Amino acid sequence: MARRLLLLGGTGRLGRAVLSAAPGWTVEAPGRAELDFATVSADGWKAALEARRPDVVLNCAAHALVDACETDRGGAEAVNATAPGRIAAACAALAVPLLHISTDYAFGGRPGPFVEGDATGPVQHYGVTKVAGEEAVLSSGARASVARISWLFGPTSSAFAGYVLDQVDGSGAPVRVHSRQTSRPTFAPTLVAWLLGVAELLAVGVAVPPILHPAGGPWASRAEWARAILDAAGHTDLAVVDQGDDGVMRAARPLDSRLDGDATMGWSFARGLPPVPNWRELVAYRVAG
Repeated sequence: MARRLLLLGGTGRLGRAVLSAAPGWTVEAPGRAELDFATVSADGWKAALEARRPDVVLNCAAHALVDACETDRGGAEAVNATAPGRIAAACAALAVPLLHISTDYAFGGRPGPFVEGDATGPVQHYGVTKVAGEEAVLSSGARASVARISWLFGPTSSAFAGYVLDQVDGSGAPVRVHSRQTSRPTFAPTLVAWLLGVAELLAVGVAVPPILHPAGGPWASRAEWARAILDAAGHTDLAVVDQGDDGVMRAARPLDSRLDGDATMGWSFARGLPPVPNWRELVAYRVAG
């Protein structure tokens, strides 16, 4: 019998990738009309889990528009901080394991790379609320793990790749990016396979580390990532330059949010989980998609 996965945030980039690649799972992904993350009470989450009886909950839901979180602070706190705590409390009460998705933007106030146990240091409200969500989940008493992910891209969806390629207009003008940011691009389909492997371990009662850093391939600056995207698309002649402070971004971005995933990936290998491959080998899939 297929295991039951309650997927929260199924309309987001990562959630959509889970829905498209979850063989062996019976996935239920309620929309906002059924469960509004900003308003569901603790009792409401418990009732939702009692009605669905999942083997594991995967929470991909987030208020993830970094600039919008600066102006909609209440909404960001409700979805990124309060709701995860309520979900985790319901999971604890009903003995349902929880895999909660967080972000490399938990860091940025000092140079990385960052291991799983490092103190956090977000530099914008989005990161502050995501860290609060992590803390609420891990202090809930639930059998829960937090997976921090970074710079997600997929075969048909990547905000950054779109930003880069939309600047290619045939004029030969350089592509402008915030080149000083450094982190780790992550290919969504391979990350999903890994997350579902972790969810399976949680469902069968295997101990999973409380904080996970799934990371594959080398660190990269935004300029290096843009260069890889342009090369994969055949635009090897175009230069990549720093766009500087253009006044468009309302929220600060971490200059360095590199995740050190050695401990996580060592544990993952020992458990036989799918690899998280080098992103450079996969960036061409986004360009072709």
